[in-house]
Formats: sequence, C-alpha cells, structure tokens
Amino acid sequence: MVDKVTTIDTAGRPTAGQTDVPTIDGWIEAGLAKSYRWMKSYHPNGQDKEYTTEGVAGLSAETLRYGYDTIGRPRSLGGQGSYVGDAIYSGLGPLLQTAHGTEQCRSP
Repeated sequence: MVDKVTTIDTAGRPTAGQTDVPTIDGWIEAGLAKSYRWMKSYHPNGQDKEYTTEGVAGLSAETLRYGYDTIGRPRSLGGQGSYVGDAIYSGLGPLLQTAHGTEQCRSP
C-alpha cells in the first residue's frame, strides 16, 4: 500500500489524501485493489478532530470523531458506532481503563 497526501492545511498537516491498494495474489483481491480517498480535520489546538474514509468492499463511508478530556487526553472514538466510549486516567498519569461500544468506565 502507498499512502499519498494530496492536501495540507496552513500548519502543514495532511487534510486529504489517498491510499493506493495493489492487487496481491492470495492476499488482496482485484476487486479491493484501488485508490481510496480520505480526509482529516483538526481542532484549533492541533488535535485530531475527524477522519473520513470512503466506502470499501460493501462497507459504507465513515467519519471517525475523536473526543478528548478537559486536559486534552484521548477519551473517545466514534463513527457509525461508538468504538471507544470512555477512558479513565490516573490523575495526570497513565491510562487505567477504556470502555468499548456505548459503555462507560466504572470507577477504579
């Protein structure tokens, strides 16, 4: 696969591009081999906001949305579903727990 950035914003961050997927006998069928476009946006502080991909192999296009806590640590990731619904950190320290789907973390 080859990932190409086609557009950048004024801060030099990638905002659009494509991923070229080749046919590889026994691994990637000819029907999946093509160029897939993607777009990305950012919050004013530079953190990822959204990542959009086009549909592939019968799956529809999707926009992933990133969520953060009040001090900017990753907290959630959602799109057509909720992939990471919540995260708990140890004060200002490391990640302690994540909840997947629509679940919320339980107090440690």
